[in-house]
Amino acid sequence: DQTPPGPHDVYNVPGALHVAGPLQTGQVPTDSMSVLADLNVTGDLTVDGNIPGVSKTLYNSVTAIGNVGTGEDTLMTYTLPGGTLGTDTGAIRVTVIGRLVGNANTKTVKFKFGATSITIFTNQSTSNAFEWFASLLVTRTGAAAQTIDGWLLIYNAATGSRAGTRPLTTGTINTAAETLSGDVIVRLTGEATATNDVTQSQMLVELLQV
Repeated sequence: DQTPPGPHDVYNVPGALHVAGPLQTGQVPTDSMSVLADLNVTGDLTVDGNIPGVSKTLYNSVTAIGNVGTGEDTLMTYTLPGGTLGTDTGAIRVTVIGRLVGNANTKTVKFKFGATSITIFTNQSTSNAFEWFASLLVTRTGAAAQTIDGWLLIYNAATGSRAGTRPLTTGTINTAAETLSGDVIVRLTGEATATNDVTQSQMLVELLQV
């Protein structure tokens, strides 16, 4: 039965529902599925297109990785497929979490979107171990233009108290010029002296759909 439910009906799907295009509500476009009532899906919901206003997890790793000796090392990395950010104002949110060992060794942590580098820590030495949490927003402003902004939270691992909060900009929002029709490497790097001076414990990449 292809008759759509009425505005006060509930449309029940007993199994999995796969939608090949965008999933929209309140309208009946010819190239998408429109739901005019409540939709209950007891199985998996797979949408090849976008659901406007809903974030979508692209990548999530919780396997800890640390730097190795001296020099800059790539920690966690994700390849953003070309065309993912196909519309201006589309964005990804990247959440990174990690730890700095408490010692006199200097430690540098950087976020990299393609060729663009944003410093999270630079030449940081700590008497106490620090847990850190950073959230960065990469927003498309053009086919080969983006802005990058974010915040950093630092916690004293010994006391559990917040040790600092600061933006990841210095008065001017960071910009990038990656061609978004091609793949873009999203990664975090750590540079220190001894192995595991810097450890990354998680990286979450979410698509913020418009």
